[in-house]
Amino acid sequence: MNSRNGSSLFFLSAIALLVAFYFARPVFIPLVLAAYLAVLLDPTVCALERVGLTRTLGTAVVVSMFLLFVGVVGWVLVDAVSVLGARMPEYGEAVRGIVQSVQVRFDSFGRSAAVIEHTFEGVQRVRIVDDYSAFSPTLMSGVGSLFSTLGIAVFVPLLLYYLLAEKPNIKESINTLIGRFSYIPKLDREIPHATRVFFVGNLIGAIALVATHIALFELFGLERPLALGLTSGILNLLPIIGIPASLTLPFLQGLLQFSDPWPFAALALSVAILHFVIGNLVIPRFVGRRANINTTALILGILFWGWLWGPVGFLLAVPLTSTLKTLLESSDRTALFANLLAARPRSLRRPAAQRRAAIS
Repeated sequence: MNSRNGSSLFFLSAIALLVAFYFARPVFIPLVLAAYLAVLLDPTVCALERVGLTRTLGTAVVVSMFLLFVGVVGWVLVDAVSVLGARMPEYGEAVRGIVQSVQVRFDSFGRSAAVIEHTFEGVQRVRIVDDYSAFSPTLMSGVGSLFSTLGIAVFVPLLLYYLLAEKPNIKESINTLIGRFSYIPKLDREIPHATRVFFVGNLIGAIALVATHIALFELFGLERPLALGLTSGILNLLPIIGIPASLTLPFLQGLLQFSDPWPFAALALSVAILHFVIGNLVIPRFVGRRANINTTALILGILFWGWLWGPVGFLLAVPLTSTLKTLLESSDRTALFANLLAARPRSLRRPAAQRRAAIS
């Protein structure tokens, strides 16, 4: 009876937590981002402590250097995107030219569509206009997006500083809270290590993709290979949609330079090969098999976290799913669910000697 009550309490708590994660996204997204960053930067703070700095001063130094790094990287990315954005009118003209050529080839179909459109225009005589109902959702959506962006920009650095500065107290409080349900040494060991190897592996993968994309676009003779390689290389790191996302800008640039379809095919094949090599050989070499998540669970995790937290959830789907699996593994009650996510499920059956001892 106690076991049944415990299971019911677990599922109710999980549902309540899911509801809170969804409806309090502006609160949890900055908190989770700051927590992952704190895990990544904590070894540097500890190193500064060992050389004589207080934890507060070491945290201030590390956070300041990190924000400077983010600012420099952000400036480089914005500069690259602005360079490509200046050519968007030319890209639009090229796309319109292709669309017009297709329309000419299917002129009969175009005339039929025009007749149908004209017919519907004649039928539509009544229009119901509700300015408030049309404008209000758009306004609220914009306000919500703005609030989320400001929350990330303002509160993530603040939360990062205090999570690092007050780590010993926060860690003790969390261990006291969940120590009754989970095996704390496993959480303290595996979650930080898996998070660091994931982000370091993806950073190495991003550098490799940017460098190889720049060389590839230079080889194909595309203009502005540095800007194209920087943006496409980073986009190619995205799971599932990396290849089509990274090909968008090079294809638009190719429309201005190429008239033959073969360069586009060769470009797509080359980018796909880079995506496969970096994503399946280079990154796993650094990340290893630490995550131990099967492909089906990973895809479902990307869909789930993307639905729950939008773009941030999509980008953090792998570490979030890995963290969830580690949390499930740390308790005997939920280890079975962790096995459903694992690429290499572990046996949950006890040895015969242990079963006999338990029975006796």
